Amino acid sequence: MAKKHHPKSLSEATKASWTWESLTLAENDRIRHIANVSAAMGIDVNDVIDVSRTMSDDELKTMSENSTTIIPVTFDANLTDEQIIRLLLILKRVVSMKTYDVDNVRKWLECRNTEPVKAKNIGLLSYLLSLLSSEGYVCQNWQHVASERKVFCSKTGKVITRVHYAQALTKLTTRTGKKPDREIHDVVMGLKG
Repeated sequence: MAKKHHPKSLSEATKASWTWESLTLAENDRIRHIANVSAAMGIDVNDVIDVSRTMSDDELKTMSENSTTIIPVTFDANLTDEQIIRLLLILKRVVSMKTYDVDNVRKWLECRNTEPVKAKNIGLLSYLLSLLSSEGYVCQNWQHVASERKVFCSKTGKVITRVHYAQALTKLTTRTGKKPDREIHDVVMGLKG
């Protein structure tokens, strides 16, 4: 298969006045595969574009299909309304919400909140989401989802990045041990029963 000219970067594509409508189906697929590889590997999309210029369409498609850590659109929450009601007790300590109810929690679990939810304590929020993830209630990529979908922000309104979540969780567990907050731990472990 002959190699086609592909833009060196997304900005080059934009400068060339590309529109989705002007792309052929094959070019559209190529861009989708590049985006999948970029998201799955946590690599800047422009770097993937640079590497992909030397690859055939089939090689890129294979790489995209073998990428198993695509960032989900939501937290893929596996929580019943009753379980969310139990979580509301500790959510009041961890985040600031206008109303603490099942519908609002579902909105941010589905990344449908219109503005980021303010975290009162990023470490405790990270610990809560980490426990929920380890118990299978939310996806393993919760840090990526929360950061990419701008679900939470700091008290000052700055969106929390995955690096902030990781640093806060590390700092919290290093300082306090494996179970930094007994109440959060007990509530999450009690969701099964």
